[in-house]
Amino acid sequence: MEKIFILDAENTLSTLERLSANLNSLEGKELESYIVTVHGVKSALAGIGEKELSCLAYKLEQAGGAKNYNLMARDTPVLIDALSGLVKKFKPAEVEGVLEISREDIVFLREKLDDIKSACESFNMKAAKKSLSDLMQKTWPRTTTSICEEISVGLLRGELKKVLTAIEKIAAMHVI
Repeated sequence: MEKIFILDAENTLSTLERLSANLNSLEGKELESYIVTVHGVKSALAGIGEKELSCLAYKLEQAGGAKNYNLMARDTPVLIDALSGLVKKFKPAEVEGVLEISREDIVFLREKLDDIKSACESFNMKAAKKSLSDLMQKTWPRTTTSICEEISVGLLRGELKKVLTAIEKIAAMHVI
């Protein structure tokens, strides 16, 4: 749950930081993007027990709908700072140096990715999530871990094409 929250929070931060320069005059697609972004993070915050921040996101969602630019300009930086703090809190420390992958680990990686691919092709999300969970029990290089996180989000959202594309990326990296 925390890994998915981190990805959502980082996407939210990127969008809010991009839009924050014009918070006093958002219109059209930009205003819609703002509203959708704070709406999405509201649920994610509630899911990790951050009720106060979830309420703040709800207040900003409502402010966006009402075009209450003063409230948006005042409270969006508060949400950005809080989200940044949560990302730092939940994000695992980067592993120093280059991580070598043993031959056995590459075989294990191949087997689990094949299992995930087969499970996706037969729409068995439970099996796909189980194989991904097994895969994530090991320590992998940051790029592999990042792509596994993409797989996790794809499975959560039912975006199977994205999952299969991510599996192909890992396969190309590890020549499996």
